Amino acid sequence: MGTTLLYLASGTWRPPFTNSDYSAYENTVLNILAFLVIIVFVGAIYALILAVFQFVFSKWDDANIKKAWNNIRFVMLGLLIVISILFVAPIINDKLNLPWTNAFKINNVFERVTDIIWFAFEQEWSSSSSVDSIKIDSSNRSL
Repeated sequence: MGTTLLYLASGTWRPPFTNSDYSAYENTVLNILAFLVIIVFVGAIYALILAVFQFVFSKWDDANIKKAWNNIRFVMLGLLIVISILFVAPIINDKLNLPWTNAFKINNVFERVTDIIWFAFEQEWSSSSSVDSIKIDSSNRSL
């Protein structure tokens, strides 16, 4: 986060989620699609965890068990719909000869998702995951 602000202040910052092979419009649409995919998957994981807790703590009440299973089914159905839309949209684009480019293929969307996730966690992982940076103070040990 600190280096991003430093680049912003110096005026040399280039958006991290851009590809020079695509236009500004294509990069913007890819970023929007990637953020939507991230939001949907995070929401699905959250809803799935809630449904599992609802199932575990249902106290074997049939109504609560049925409600938990329905929630789990809806989460899986929602994920299936989102993934299928990402697969089907480029196929429809090719069949109808719409002015979309190859930038919106599913592999490009998930590549952009990966870029965003790596960018979000890169600073912390690169600075704190190094074994050399871990220092143990053994001078203050007492029994």
